[in-house]
Amino acid sequence: MKAGAWPHRAAADLEFETLRRVVWLFVILVLGSSAAPAAGIESRREPVDDLQARLTLRACAAAVREDSVRLCRQALELGLSPGRAAVAQRLLGRSLADLLRWDEAVTAYREALRLDPSEGEATFRLGLALHYGLDRPLEAEPWLRAAVRGCPEEPVFHVELATVLN
Repeated sequence: MKAGAWPHRAAADLEFETLRRVVWLFVILVLGSSAAPAAGIESRREPVDDLQARLTLRACAAAVREDSVRLCRQALELGLSPGRAAVAQRLLGRSLADLLRWDEAVTAYREALRLDPSEGEATFRLGLALHYGLDRPLEAEPWLRAAVRGCPEEPVFHVELATVLN
């Protein structure tokens, strides 16, 4: 045990957490699920993904071209947590870019970044789609700069940024 540690502290934290959950369940059961936020009680968990949605997302990642587009859209319709929805949007954008459907790819990458601003691959691929697909290097530059800032050890990011700057 660390010097100065309180041995009963962990037990107190566990008791508080258990009590918080019991109160939360009571509020949900008695007052209904819409009463929990009004009572100042909220769940700290992300929504649970449906198994079918997760399996469809996996199939989307493995599929190619039109099949991938269809499966990614199906996974999004089934409902995914924000993190997985960002991955699905990135995969959708990649499939659309492979099909040279650049406007739709840019929209998918932007949606992925709205859901998860730290999605580095979506940032990079948005820059590529704007530069190569839509021939908008000025619009692509900030996205490629952000990709380099987020992952400075990736040489491809630097090469693509240099291409836009030339």
